Amino acid sequence: PEEASDVEYVFTGHGFDAQLSYLFLNNYEIIGRFSHQNPHSDIELLAPKTNQYTLGITKYIWEHALKLQAEVTNTHFQYFDHSKINDWYIRFQVEIGI
Repeated sequence: PEEASDVEYVFTGHGFDAQLSYLFLNNYEIIGRFSHQNPHSDIELLAPKTNQYTLGITKYIWEHALKLQAEVTNTHFQYFDHSKINDWYIRFQVEIGI
């Protein structure tokens, strides 16, 4: 690295994702998702433990080839020094498939 603060590493560790969804007869779908990542001890100084919670809605316009999606996500980061950060984001997406 050119500077002492430039560090390259590969994320290793373990985690899991879980998702529940329900598609209504009017082609609206609600989703709930939970994700957890726990970095390996070799990189725990560089990467935080992460829990992510998402709620969303999808509207299928034309089968599964055209859909609109919106979701809100809250991410909890816990760093090696036990400091914590909460992050929020909202995502809108249009998906066109074949």
